[in-house]
Amino acid sequence: EQVTTTAKLSKTNIRNLVIILIAEMFWFMSLNAIETFQTNYLMFWENCSSSGGAIMTVLSGAASVVGFLFAGKIADKIGRKWTIFIGICVVTLCYTIYAMAPQSAAAEAGNYTFEEDMWPVFWVLLPIIGFATSLIHICSFPLVTDYCTADKLGKFTSLYYTASMLAQSVTPITIGLIFQNTGWNALPIYSCVLMACAGLVFFFVKAPHKNDKAKNAKGLDALGADD
Repeated sequence: EQVTTTAKLSKTNIRNLVIILIAEMFWFMSLNAIETFQTNYLMFWENCSSSGGAIMTVLSGAASVVGFLFAGKIADKIGRKWTIFIGICVVTLCYTIYAMAPQSAAAEAGNYTFEEDMWPVFWVLLPIIGFATSLIHICSFPLVTDYCTADKLGKFTSLYYTASMLAQSVTPITIGLIFQNTGWNALPIYSCVLMACAGLVFFFVKAPHKNDKAKNAKGLDALGADD
């Protein structure tokens, strides 16, 4: 259904908007958990040095920048909904592999030397996650604002950021409570489950065809798209 030009949304578009915001909360909870605790996970599960964890963060961030440069072009071809959905699916798959990471023998024995003892798969896995995450971020805010007229842009912007900030406030508390009864291996499982939930919810969005491929940020303009 195309977005109406009147100030009042149809029931279908209200439903779509609610679904997008729920999915958004799931994927921000998922991503924020990894972003907050990944360095600790690498140190205390993989016996990796803090510098090694920092390098992983930089690689993932660099891959995100590359993703921001190309995500708009991808969205032009297949639409924002499917660009986001592909990003969700790739991140879910990567988190599934992430959850299979074996614990370092030294970490398991409690002999933390914080040497470069990290699972080699992470060198490929984390940049892929960074790239796929950018596919989600570059299109999610425009998809929300597709449902509003110019005079309602502020209201819909607040809806988007309320959902994202709420998710990022809740998830450190939630995963912290989980850690009390589990271990660091719970981190990728938590993020994987939430990202999968985001995908299941988001799949039922019926994107507004009129605007789904319109005015997607590209190149350097895309780098500040999720600010």
